[in-house]
Amino acid sequence: LLRAAHAAAQRQEHARAVDLVRRGGLDPLRLSPEQARAHAEVLLLAVHAFMETHQVAEGDAILAALAQGAREAGDTLLADRVLVERSFLDVYARGAAGLDAAALEAAAARLPPSKSLGRAHYTLGMHARLTGDLDEARRQLTRAEAVWAEQGLAGSRASALDLLGSLAWRAGHPQQALSHAYPKPQPTPCDPRLSPPSQTLVRMLGLLEDVTPRMLRL
Repeated sequence: LLRAAHAAAQRQEHARAVDLVRRGGLDPLRLSPEQARAHAEVLLLAVHAFMETHQVAEGDAILAALAQGAREAGDTLLADRVLVERSFLDVYARGAAGLDAAALEAAAARLPPSKSLGRAHYTLGMHARLTGDLDEARRQLTRAEAVWAEQGLAGSRASALDLLGSLAWRAGHPQQALSHAYPKPQPTPCDPRLSPPSQTLVRMLGLLEDVTPRMLRL
């Protein structure tokens, strides 16, 4: 059941993941630190499912049990991974004020190449964007995209590229924004009887229609 919960959480099937975690014998509000650490892989994913289904107390309890389990075992890698997930969730819930950027930067310096490292840079990029430091936002998001590309995490990489595209769009660089689109938008067919400038305009409008919702999403 917990393997199924892990798979459901990866697919972002939030309600199913929550149900399978509970049916697998893990009650977020009664987790011991040892139990949390033993099932860290599924819980680090499932915490997002609990948060997305508005079970905030349960999500907070999972993170607290994981953090305590990591401290008691001297597991610094797990501690850093928990910090990354907490930071990511805090930025989404509370904005820039919700993040201890210095602590997250220190964790990023220790983490090996992984989904967690990419998420640390992604979260720092979101924080920098919210505080108006767009150069730092681009730097951190570019790092996140590179890490996730190396790890073969296409969905996560797409999130970083979309946010990079949003930054370029808002800076007045639409062509650069289009270059970040992932997957790449398909050219729009146009009437060959149109003049070359008109064909170019039609293709550009088609590209904008394809990617503008993602460019403006964040």
